[in-house]
Amino acid sequence: MFLYLDSVFAEARERVVRPLHTIPPTLAQLYQLAMREHLREGVLRWWSGGRWEVMPDWRFDRRVIRLALVLRERFEVQPGDVVYLGGALRPELIVAELAVTSLGAVALMADAALGGADLVEGLGAEAPKAALCPAAAWATPGFADVVPAGRAIALDAGAPPEAVAYGAALDLGGTLDTPERASALRAAARELAPTQPALRQLQRTPGGGLVVSDLSHGEVVAWARGHWEIEPAARGDVVYLAERAPSLTLRALVYAFIGDGHSTIALATPGREAAELRELRPGKVVAPAAVLAAVLARPSGPGGPG
Repeated sequence: MFLYLDSVFAEARERVVRPLHTIPPTLAQLYQLAMREHLREGVLRWWSGGRWEVMPDWRFDRRVIRLALVLRERFEVQPGDVVYLGGALRPELIVAELAVTSLGAVALMADAALGGADLVEGLGAEAPKAALCPAAAWATPGFADVVPAGRAIALDAGAPPEAVAYGAALDLGGTLDTPERASALRAAARELAPTQPALRQLQRTPGGGLVVSDLSHGEVVAWARGHWEIEPAARGDVVYLAERAPSLTLRALVYAFIGDGHSTIALATPGREAAELRELRPGKVVAPAAVLAAVLARPSGPGGPG
């Protein structure tokens, strides 16, 4: 559970909603529109090596295309196939999810609270065609049986040697990324139906069972449209994302921010939230209640909320 609220740093700026005639019917089309029509420094920001890294829209788009080409050419992912994306939300997974959905495949994530046995059981039922996940996933008993490393991309070091490293996958995608292939991929993505499943979540029911829930391409866009009408964006908005546990609501919210063409998502660094809030002065904050409470409880001054 997380909270989404206007930050205390929100300023009185002109806020806009995409004109209704420009809102396309599918997530894939909305993504392509945002890459063409945007007013922001970059899509994502995250703290690394003592500074903020910024991924501009053009670089984000190239990575989506290259990863999609690798999934299609190397792992033979086709429309309707399931691709598992493991771990907490991070830049690589946000790129990967749009690559998967652009192919017409279904991006499957799992609740962070699921134990290893439940995750393996759920993945066994879903039979993913490919996967992108942290190296630690293969330490879970039975995981390698349902997600063989030979059809997976590893997000960090320490994975079995059969897995393709994320950086190597992007390099391979670069060799496939010809103008003809990229144009064909975009054209095919534009033809996806609004009813095509896009986002899938593996979660536990209140009774303790396992269930999967879906959002179609059209449902993600409808969710974004409703969000923009209530919480319109302003040019240069920074959205501070301290919630990283995947859920359908959080994932749809991320693509509403990407799709508005104005917002930059800043991924929080655990333990640095107070300093980052002071520095970034975000217009919106998405965070677990416990994180906000801890930040607000700190004294003002160095390290405090100020």
